Amino acid sequence: MSAAAEEQTSAVRGIVENAESLSGRADELQSLVDRFDTSENDGADGGGNGETTDVVVVGDG
Repeated sequence: MSAAAEEQTSAVRGIVENAESLSGRADELQSLVDRFDTSENDGADGGGNGETTDVVVVGDG
């Protein structure tokens, strides 16, 4: 494999690893939202107090 092809392969691997990491973080964040979001028990169906919970996630950038 040529040096350029190896460099491109390495870059693609890095992109895939970053995407997998972001996907894992997204799953973690969704789990937190699901844990703290009580809106499914609220509203016109008579459950809850009619209020919803907004979750704001502040990351490290």
